[in-house]
Amino acid sequence: MSQLPLPKSMPALEIITGSLIADMPDMQIPEGVPQEAARPASVMMLLVGPIEAAELVLTLRSEHLKSHAGQVSFPGGKPDAGDASLLHTALRECEEEIGWPAKNIEVLGYLPQHLTGTGYLIQPVVGYSPEAPDTFLDQLHLQQAEVASVWTEPVSPYLDEMRYLPQSREWQGRTRHYHVIENTKPVIWGATASIMLSFARCLNGEYDKHKIRNDGPILC
Repeated sequence: MSQLPLPKSMPALEIITGSLIADMPDMQIPEGVPQEAARPASVMMLLVGPIEAAELVLTLRSEHLKSHAGQVSFPGGKPDAGDASLLHTALRECEEEIGWPAKNIEVLGYLPQHLTGTGYLIQPVVGYSPEAPDTFLDQLHLQQAEVASVWTEPVSPYLDEMRYLPQSREWQGRTRHYHVIENTKPVIWGATASIMLSFARCLNGEYDKHKIRNDGPILC
């Protein structure tokens, strides 16, 4: 992978929107993958603050959870019966987990779907709220049963694709491939890192957004 120039600031809002998938793709289960190994879910990748210096909202999952305990993640989860779409799932989960109302989020677009080794087919939604990060954090109300903490980090450094280090390990009898983002603490890896990498690739112009809409999910 070649070194890409690191932007000094984020692109304008219309450029970000133009880099993303405009309409939510249909859920695409790869051939040979059973439906129970591709359970639908969605997450909200939320940007806050002035767009030229936007920051990314990250959460740390509570240590007592049965899955992905103590990992860095985005607000999100499985759809409820009342959710009209996975967009509504992402908006609802964001409000339930960190207390940020759906009415305060401008939906910018969608990233490619991601199929995790733990059996979830995730649809990432990219949203934006113009509130300053400190103001945003002061207004949150965390669902402590699921979220241990929430913070923001500048987005621009995460557009440097050289920070995403490919890794692999044996898990449940097979080799699992994933990414780890260097110099992160807590360490950002797995599906969260993969989603962030796909965002970087969209903004760096590496995806044909019309083609990736139908290319099937990214394995992570």
